[in-house]
Amino acid sequence: MFENFYRELGKHIKKLRVEKGLTQNDLSELADIHPKFVGKIERAVGKPSLDTMLKLSNALNIKIQQLFDFDY
Repeated sequence: MFENFYRELGKHIKKLRVEKGLTQNDLSELADIHPKFVGKIERAVGKPSLDTMLKLSNALNIKIQQLFDFDY
């Protein structure tokens, strides 16, 4: 039902990660989540919880709202 949303969210998180010069492993360490889950989120295979989204925004040093700043 929300496949397109998660696909765009994953692309956006990857874009933000790359802009910060981080690898998936770097982001996973900073966010304290499993490295494979970062990849799953970026590929829209994994669906992050709010807790995970907060961890990602903190790791990327951005406001959580910025994670959702993409066209859907």
